[in-house]
This record gives sequence, structure tokens and C-alpha cells, in this order.
Amino acid sequence: MKLDFSTYQLLINEESPSSEVLRPVAGLTNDLFSIENVHYRVSTDVNDEYFWLYAEHGKSSPRNPILVDVEKNEEKINPRTMGQAEPNEQIFSMYSMKKQTLYFSSPQKRGFFEKYLCSKLNGRVTMKNFLKTPEEFADKAKTLESVKFTTKTDLASEATGILNFLSTPKDPLGYGAPVRCTLEVKFKNSRPTPPFVKWLKKTIDAAPSSLVCIGLDDNNHETIFNVDKFNQKYSIAVRVNDQGMYDSEFVKQEIISEINEV
Repeated sequence: MKLDFSTYQLLINEESPSSEVLRPVAGLTNDLFSIENVHYRVSTDVNDEYFWLYAEHGKSSPRNPILVDVEKNEEKINPRTMGQAEPNEQIFSMYSMKKQTLYFSSPQKRGFFEKYLCSKLNGRVTMKNFLKTPEEFADKAKTLESVKFTTKTDLASEATGILNFLSTPKDPLGYGAPVRCTLEVKFKNSRPTPPFVKWLKKTIDAAPSSLVCIGLDDNNHETIFNVDKFNQKYSIAVRVNDQGMYDSEFVKQEIISEINEV
């Protein structure tokens, strides 16, 4: 059985949060929260590397007055009242401080996640989709803040000329071409230009190990283009407990392992 995670950019007051920003929601256990007739039990954990949020949820209605005893194959009166809810659905989320990425198991529950954290942190919380194309990034970003990528110095990088991004010699130290190259370039008051978009496409064609572009939109909100977020899927093998629900601690450790391997 597989559990899938979608990736998002998490912003709190328009910035990627640090562990210190998230400390106020650390160590919560079965914290009760209700919104739109859905009732949640929320548990959290925060350290310098990760923010973990796990929630169980359910509704008080609809309610059938009859339930079926499947072992005895007979009907019984449902003891649950309309004032009670059974939290038998689950939400798993893990935010990596290093990767500045939120891994979220229930895209349809984005509203809950944003409103719950907003209620605890007293700030604006937003989950944003990562941009999918260089053109979309260039259209959204008013200014280009930084570009960081890692690539192998192989035939692909030579053919596309992505290492010509910097006007430096290929062998400045006399050791020959490096096996792996990581570059981070910062800009000030620079708009994404057609030559930049062209270079970005060529870099993607060379299949870099990582590529992240950060810009600011017209409202000075951070906009991120991250090639990893649409080239990779995150899914983990899961198991259920005696109650037919996923083991939350097992899921937590598995998604941490998955993130660390990428």
C-alpha cells in the first residue's frame, strides 16, 4: 500500500519559515480544532530540520441511526450522537527547513492546514504550488533574486553550455574539470530576461541534480521555480494498525527517510 505526498512552498507572513517561527506549535498532542463541520485532532513536532503535523478528522453528520455488526451480521443501534464525530480520516505533513518544501498527503485539505497554523501563529499562512515552466517563473517574478544549481560536468552539461553561466575558465585551479559543480548566483534588481529563460531551458535539458530559482513578484512575495518539485514524486510504503488506520509514527519516519534520500 502506498501513500502519496504532494510538494508545496510554505510561506508564513510571505517568507519561508524557520524552526524558530514554528516553535509555538511544537509538541502539540491531540489538539482539537473544528472548521466547516469537520473536527480535527492535531499533533505536531518541531526541530531544527523538520516540522511535522499529523491530524485525524471526521464529521458529526451525516449519521445513520443503524450500524451493522459485520462479525455477527446483524444490525444494532448506533450509539454515536449528532454531537459526536469519529476522526477516522488522516492527514500527514512534513516541512523540511533545509529544502524549504512542504510534503503534504491531502491536497484537498490545504484550507485546514493554512487556517490551523494561522490560528496558532497569528500570521498569514499560505501553501503555494511550485511553478512548472521557465516561462511561468519569468512571468510571475518581477525581479530575480538568486539561482542555485548542481550538475555533473558530463557531456550533457558541455553540450548545453550551462556552465558558461559564469564567465570563468573551465579549469581555473589546474585540476581538470570537476566531477560535480554547484553554483549559487545572487542578483539585485534584475528581471528575468529572454536569454535567462533560454539558459534555464537548456539547464533543465541537461538534467541537473538540483535547480532552484527564487524571485519576487509584484507584491514582493517570494516566487520559487524548483525543478525537483515536478520531476520527482514522493510516495512511501505504509501499513495499517489494528484499527485499519495508518501508523502515524511509521509514516513520519518513512517520509523523513524519503526526503533525506533525495
